[in-house]
Amino acid sequence: MGRLNTKDEREKTLQWAIELKAVAPKELESFSFTNIKNRFYDVLNSYFALSCLSRNKNESADLVVAANQHVFRVRTLVESTIEHSILEWNKKQNGSIPSELFNGNFFGKSKKQGTSVRMPLTTCQPTKLCASACYAHDVLDAAPLSLIRGVVNGLIAAFYEKGSSKDRSVIMGQMMKHTQRAVRASNNELAFLPAGFKRRPSIRFAHVGEMAPFPEFANALAQQIRSVSSGSVDCVVYTRHRKASEIDPELFVINFTLDASSDDRKAWVPEKARKTYSAFGGILADDVEINFLEHHRWVHTNPIGKGVICPATHPDTKIRTCDACECNLCFTHPNKPHGENQCN
Repeated sequence: MGRLNTKDEREKTLQWAIELKAVAPKELESFSFTNIKNRFYDVLNSYFALSCLSRNKNESADLVVAANQHVFRVRTLVESTIEHSILEWNKKQNGSIPSELFNGNFFGKSKKQGTSVRMPLTTCQPTKLCASACYAHDVLDAAPLSLIRGVVNGLIAAFYEKGSSKDRSVIMGQMMKHTQRAVRASNNELAFLPAGFKRRPSIRFAHVGEMAPFPEFANALAQQIRSVSSGSVDCVVYTRHRKASEIDPELFVINFTLDASSDDRKAWVPEKARKTYSAFGGILADDVEINFLEHHRWVHTNPIGKGVICPATHPDTKIRTCDACECNLCFTHPNKPHGENQCN
């Protein structure tokens, strides 16, 4: 975020990550994204530097690989401490659901797939292969305000899951303005589709992190989106989580992602979910609906074996968005005819 770090600074960043065992909580005098960013300035910037190092094409392989080994652990340490600090601040208020959590924009945007939600990586049940390869460690998704946004979204979801019926009503009332904006944004994306390509508007849960640990909140939010959009906007969830079966398949298109290190999770795949696959190393699976050849922006691996490949992740693709590839496979319900919404 500014000038590039020197070799010496990158080595110091890695050493900081190796030695980091805990992140000290900070007392928050007030709640705002800017205040949290300022209070955790050093650790947020150090994590960002570590994530950049883990994606650095020009650095030695040893240093990059070493950074990769620590990005997930460091990210979740930072997230957990920020969450703790917010909750401690809230205790000093009246302990009720703080309205400040609903400032800004709950929904964001994924460059690849449009209107989406960020959640904290503390929600994840990562596999051995996906933890360091996550989009969350890529540039803007690793930036301080993006990380804080994920933490706040996770807190909103957690407050809903634990809340009384009255609390839940308050939360969904606060969410209404966010839902209305997201519905408008997802509809506005249709104006930029390639000529001749048609798809329904959709919202992705989650761009980074997991929505499945909060199934009651996820289902309530999807129901609100359906109501506000009169059923025209689809909710799409990507997950690797054990609780995926608690996501309502009538409200969501469910994409359950496997990889070579998570065969045991096949038992977690809901009956009405699509099986997708992170083809790390380019090794394809032929028993899933779609293979993703990369799980981050800096590597586009050549395919090995047989299987349907996500066109936005193919090495030869120039513009890596679903719309540019005229593909809507992941946004349609599995085991149903895709019609206009398919990979070309």
